[in-house]
Amino acid sequence: MDEVKLVYSINEPEKLLLYMARVSNTKNQDSGNTKLIKYLIDNKHWSPFDMIPFGFEIVTCRAIQEQIIRHWSLRFQIFSQRYAKVEGYHVYPARMQDPVSRQSSLTCDNPEILEWFDQAQREVNTLAQKKYAEALKLGIAKDHARFLLTMGSHSKIYAAGSLRSWIHFLDVRDHEHAQWQTQEIARGIKTILMDFVPHTAQALGWMSVNDE
Repeated sequence: MDEVKLVYSINEPEKLLLYMARVSNTKNQDSGNTKLIKYLIDNKHWSPFDMIPFGFEIVTCRAIQEQIIRHWSLRFQIFSQRYAKVEGYHVYPARMQDPVSRQSSLTCDNPEILEWFDQAQREVNTLAQKKYAEALKLGIAKDHARFLLTMGSHSKIYAAGSLRSWIHFLDVRDHEHAQWQTQEIARGIKTILMDFVPHTAQALGWMSVNDE
């Protein structure tokens, strides 16, 4: 399934955040008073958050990858199907169309549909992977052989951005109308960030996955 892990950050990110925010108050620039973080967020003073970098590794499939890379304020390095052989695919549980919102899906409680969708994904991806392997064996270039792969094929992204960009990403993707799998990725990123920027997380009203 999909996975998220932190690739890099800086030491004491909130200490640097406060230092940057007090650029015009050099007398108190090293103050450890974290109440300023809530003030910055409440008054939408986001520029200090631009100074704090975080990079994540996201393992997912091509379909979910397309949702993530739409966030232009982040920067990406993406597994290239042009240069590397694709191995494996992701299988997800069926979710049902929300009759009210075209963007939303609902939990599927029908075991027959769940089983059908699981098997359908495996059959389609197994055939695609087989034909893909045959194409490579015939000498067809990877950048053309990939046309045989499904949107469920395996991929990996390195995503880099400022704390401000990740806050925006989570605001959009940890939302009930976002793709369910993208929500799960967002929650994984949020859980990691909560450990590194706890005062920021508190000011934003974030809760851990277990608290929701």
